[in-house]
Amino acid sequence: MSNGRKQKKPLSKETQLLLDQLKRRRGERELPKRFLIVCEDEKSAVNYFNALIKHFGISATSVKVADSGGNTQPIQVVEKAIELKSTVSDPNSSTVPFDHVWCVIDGDYGNKIHNARAKANSNEV
Repeated sequence: MSNGRKQKKPLSKETQLLLDQLKRRRGERELPKRFLIVCEDEKSAVNYFNALIKHFGISATSVKVADSGGNTQPIQVVEKAIELKSTVSDPNSSTVPFDHVWCVIDGDYGNKIHNARAKANSNEV
């Protein structure tokens, strides 16, 4: 009984496997990690990191560089980083939270750096 159409042969297992591999995958896509870098100064360090981001073609959504708003003491830089981190972590914020938060502080502060480092560590900065 033929109605003029040629019957298709079933696909082999190998062919079906290849077709399955080529199908568009649905679901969630893993987003790149997000970094926040808070610098104690407003120009040189900020410009340096922004130049690195541009040079290496890093997405602006992956790395945000911020200054500490003129507050240059180590503890103030850490507090600014904690503030920025908590702002985007707020459930009402539409911004994706940061995976890593870093502070860039000049190394010549002596003992003042210890309190800042302790506060940073306790706030996952």
